[in-house]
Amino acid sequence: MSPDQYKETQEVLLPDHAYLRRVNDRGETVKGWWRDPLTKAPPGNQIVEMHTMARLLARQPANAHARPVRAPSGATTYRLTGWIDTAALKDTDPRTYVMLAPRPDVPGAKGVRCTAWVDMQGRVVRFDEDLVYPDGSEYRSVTTLTGFDGPLPVHPPPLLVLHRVDDPG
Repeated sequence: MSPDQYKETQEVLLPDHAYLRRVNDRGETVKGWWRDPLTKAPPGNQIVEMHTMARLLARQPANAHARPVRAPSGATTYRLTGWIDTAALKDTDPRTYVMLAPRPDVPGAKGVRCTAWVDMQGRVVRFDEDLVYPDGSEYRSVTTLTGFDGPLPVHPPPLLVLHRVDDPG
């Protein structure tokens, strides 16, 4: 591997920008951290609806009796692991769906192996994805979410009054 080649890009996502750095196969930083606005960041910077993906995993029989475990961070969580078919990704992760769907006959391109750690408050605190794309390239994504704010207040909508309008005809 030449000095400017890298094995992975590490990302820290914030509401309006991302910090990225490249690391080689020895774990050494190839290019230091740089700031990138999310509008110009690579497509992989988009956080999918992880709670929806965790719900898909929770519906799988192997996760039916999930018990609390320790996440890599040390927090008590439920660990949900499984395979999500490409078809299920169409609405939950359209970016991945588009990359996998063109050649579903290629081994590994029919879906994504995922692991989600859901904390005791129901928040996804870590989400791992392992994909093999149609061209044979592999991708591993590990997203860790921290620094949650308190819950937002939720208020019921105003009462809607419906009036029946009789058909004069």
